[in-house]
Amino acid sequence: MKEIFRLPLIICLLSCSLFGQNIAVDAPKILLKDIGFSLIFSGEFGDNTVYLLSINGQNFKPNKITSKKLFFSKIKISETGTHLVSLSNESGFLDILQSPIN
Repeated sequence: MKEIFRLPLIICLLSCSLFGQNIAVDAPKILLKDIGFSLIFSGEFGDNTVYLLSINGQNFKPNKITSKKLFFSKIKISETGTHLVSLSNESGFLDILQSPIN
């Protein structure tokens, strides 16, 4: 009987992930302290939407926005360690990842 109630919940969770926005990140494999790098996010993006890239409290706006890509250029991080990298818009977080910087 419990399985009958779990099935709609599982279907709902699967459908949410199927219809969510898929975002891919093109980033360097190794990031070095105080050396500039670029990030490119691929997905479906709106021209009139404000996007913000945040890396451990430092915020960056995209240099270029197309319907399929967001371009962030000349990003420099002055601290080593593992940093939380997040992409967000007015609706909330779109992508979150962790990246080590040497």
